[in-house]
Amino acid sequence: MWSFIKFLQGEENRFHHLRIQFYAGLGARPEHAKTIAIQRRIDNLGQRYYDGVISVMDYLDGLSYSGKTKKIAFYIFFCFIFSSMFLFRLSYY
Repeated sequence: MWSFIKFLQGEENRFHHLRIQFYAGLGARPEHAKTIAIQRRIDNLGQRYYDGVISVMDYLDGLSYSGKTKKIAFYIFFCFIFSSMFLFRLSYY
């Protein structure tokens, strides 16, 4: 739980820096080839998951092998657990 809160704090800090750079007139930094490759892997995994080709565990496992996406995998896992609990609660009533 604490690592999720720390992740959210880091994202807030990153967004704050991007906003300051935007207001200062700086453009977005160009993406590197490695970043593009990792993003393509994540997009491919997401598409396969939403098409029903792979399970949730395969999806999360694939994200954990996608380079520096361990934080993303943890975040997605946390969101999945939270949404499952929420849906279970709605179906219970």
